[in-house]
Amino acid sequence: MTKRIVTVDGQPRLRGGQCSECGHPMVPYRRVCSACRSGGVREAAFGPSGTVNTSVELAVPTAGNPAPYWVAMVKLDDGPTVFARLAGPVANGAAVTMQADVESDGYWFGATSEESLHE
Repeated sequence: MTKRIVTVDGQPRLRGGQCSECGHPMVPYRRVCSACRSGGVREAAFGPSGTVNTSVELAVPTAGNPAPYWVAMVKLDDGPTVFARLAGPVANGAAVTMQADVESDGYWFGATSEESLHE
């Protein structure tokens, strides 16, 4: 299994791809571009910062996630939008930074400032 997290300059990043034909960024990496269907996709690393497009609190526990917990669509500053877990409640439109556990290949996003937190 290929790891989702790579380290670039000491920072965790998401492993993905970028199409050399149309420039479309993708996470996870795919050999064929999901936008133009070109086979010219090169590996790329995205993150660690982004902006929360929308988030939701989930009240139903899942394996390893006791309720409540938060998930969001995060637009990475240098790449695609990804679905990810949040470290806690974060306001829509807030700046977030990716945190990762390289050993477990897990990642989540946390608020970059106190103003970003939901009240």
